[in-house]
Amino acid sequence: MNFQNNLLILFFSYWRTIKIFTYLTFIFSTQTLYSQQGFKKLYSGEITGAAFSNIILNNDTLVTTGILTTDTSANYTALMITLLDTNGTIIHTNLLFDPDIILTEPGYALIKTSNGQFATVGRYVGAHSSFLAIYNSDGTLDKYVKYPDSIAFLYWLNSLVELPDGFLLGGNRIGPDYTGFQLIRTDQN
Repeated sequence: MNFQNNLLILFFSYWRTIKIFTYLTFIFSTQTLYSQQGFKKLYSGEITGAAFSNIILNNDTLVTTGILTTDTSANYTALMITLLDTNGTIIHTNLLFDPDIILTEPGYALIKTSNGQFATVGRYVGAHSSFLAIYNSDGTLDKYVKYPDSIAFLYWLNSLVELPDGFLLGGNRIGPDYTGFQLIRTDQN
């Protein structure tokens, strides 16, 4: 009988310790969740005509890509990369205007490369071309390559993987008598 009483006492003290530990863990974990206040920000005056399509976190910087539509340029549409801090304040914006209408959409790849740069892919509206754009860590353009296809009706790259010596680009291609997935392997140059 004494053994059973000791066992019950041990069980209830153990149970009480687990409950206290669980409660304290919950309290401390919810405190860390609220360490930085969230934000909701409208960028109507700062970047008018912008459409963000992708976002990644690079340490304490948000990196976004998208397009900027404007009527003040002869080209009207630009590829845009914007760096923001984690409170939503714009650090840097870089615009790339091209004679063809650039389009990058949600789901189009945006990656951080092994050397700290950023790479994205997209397509041109009605130009039967896609592109690869590589940006330095500060958002300045490093490399911009067009991949034209004069035979395809529609052609777009939306996937991007870094390889040890370049990139693997993937996307869809619709031609006169075919529809399919296409891969392009590039080198670092």
